[in-house]
Amino acid sequence: MNLLLTRLTGDAERTTGNLTVNGVMFATMERPWLPNPEGPGGVRRQSCVPKGVYKVIAHHSQNFPLTYALINHDLGVWYQPYEMPVGQKWGRSAILMHVANRVRDVIGCIGIGKEHGEIAGEPAVLRSTLAMRELDKILNRGMHTLEIV
Repeated sequence: MNLLLTRLTGDAERTTGNLTVNGVMFATMERPWLPNPEGPGGVRRQSCVPKGVYKVIAHHSQNFPLTYALINHDLGVWYQPYEMPVGQKWGRSAILMHVANRVRDVIGCIGIGKEHGEIAGEPAVLRSTLAMRELDKILNRGMHTLEIV
């Protein structure tokens, strides 16, 4: 299945977008784009995900159960840190789509919600847990493709 993330806004604080999956739209929240002068991928743990096409795989861990990870080595994105070339000063790993409402809830990942809104006056995605449950049902723990534009 092909997923499409269309970026709506991007400023010094956050990047927002809409994720379309099988005709269903989700709201997204990420950190701002911060390029890494050493190479592609953006600044580790601080930047939004670079534009491009990614393999999307099911991920499950104690801290991030029932989530999805992004992979594209050409764009500097690996699944796990041990997969990155030794001594390389650019690139990132463990970029996930997961439950998160505000930009402070993501560290280089993509927060998924049902819609854009505010929490205590702060821009956010709302009903994130519900959105991740719906996304997981659609993706069915399979492997997919995501294009970020």
